[in-house]
Amino acid sequence: MDDVSFGRDSGSACQPALKSFVSVAATLGEPEFPETFGNALNDVLPAMMYSAFRLDAGRRIRFLFAGSRVETDRDFAGIASSRYAGGYWKLDPALRAVLSDNDWNTTIRAQAWDAIPPSEYRTFCYERARVLERLLICRRVGAEIIMIGLYRRHADRPFRSSCLQKLEAGADLLTTFAWKHQRLVAAMGSASLRPGEDAVARRLAAANGQLSARELAVCTGLLLGRSTKEIARGLGVMPSSVVTFRKRAFLKLEIATRADLVRFYERSPGDD
Repeated sequence: MDDVSFGRDSGSACQPALKSFVSVAATLGEPEFPETFGNALNDVLPAMMYSAFRLDAGRRIRFLFAGSRVETDRDFAGIASSRYAGGYWKLDPALRAVLSDNDWNTTIRAQAWDAIPPSEYRTFCYERARVLERLLICRRVGAEIIMIGLYRRHADRPFRSSCLQKLEAGADLLTTFAWKHQRLVAAMGSASLRPGEDAVARRLAAANGQLSARELAVCTGLLLGRSTKEIARGLGVMPSSVVTFRKRAFLKLEIATRADLVRFYERSPGDD
């Protein structure tokens, strides 16, 4: 199927199939949300894998969640989605077409694997997983764009027109769930850090006494949601120095990502 844009407005057809999403609302902001979302999604439009992203006003993409109906592909869905957010999105013809067109609020694009120029992105995310086709839902929410990808493999039939009708009817609901989930997760993360910068730093230092003052400051900034540039300005150093301090700190903490850091902090003893 060629890369095409389907209806721009959500219709009323096929709405009864969306009743299964009532259970999804109960898990918004919870760890089990992605799996519940995927189970309900399967009732509307069966897909091998699914993924969700947020594109902010600065054209920075954040991976939100992913899942797969195939047990052996569960880890791959998250790994591929993380790599997509880490840079592969720049090689995505369907997303480039979406971003070059400002005349939409909600749009759905079909992307066949062989319509992507040969690249590491095509090899890893499509050929490796035997993905035949992806449907990409994009919806503007203020200055952000919420993106949901649905994938089928060569062993499956291509997405049919009836599937597309269901997806058109449910696109706004699907993206709303994804948007609200990521907002709740962000809010709950901020809530756990309300004691303030000094208290966060003290708690982190108590949990691991090996961090240097700069490493501690960088980790505190990351926990408070600051960017590398913001942390660098606060410390009066170059962003590259912040990256170095972060790597050293993560090595000492035996973690690899900011999410790992948040989990480490949350497991550490708090103030009495």
